Amino acid sequence: MRIGVVTHYWLPHRGGVEVMAYEQTRRLSERGHDVHVVTSAIGGDAGIELWPAAHGRVVVERRPATDVLGVRGVPWPIPSPQLVRAWSQLAARCDVLLVH
Repeated sequence: MRIGVVTHYWLPHRGGVEVMAYEQTRRLSERGHDVHVVTSAIGGDAGIELWPAAHGRVVVERRPATDVLGVRGVPWPIPSPQLVRAWSQLAARCDVLLVH
């Protein structure tokens, strides 16, 4: 099954949503599912990474976002057009979509 995950932040950003999303994707991948995460890139971490799992891998795609609210204590990135486009493309090609 092709599973898409959309989350506002991903590791190494630490928080409950990030840890939960990571654990879900890791375990789904270990069960043989193709898992692709699309998340925000804050700073210079845009691009695509492969996260290893015991029996598979998780593709993590980071696209630009603005973190103006983060400095005010609100951890919610504002998506760029590239990030919104990546979400849309992910939804179109997946069997299941999880949103965190």
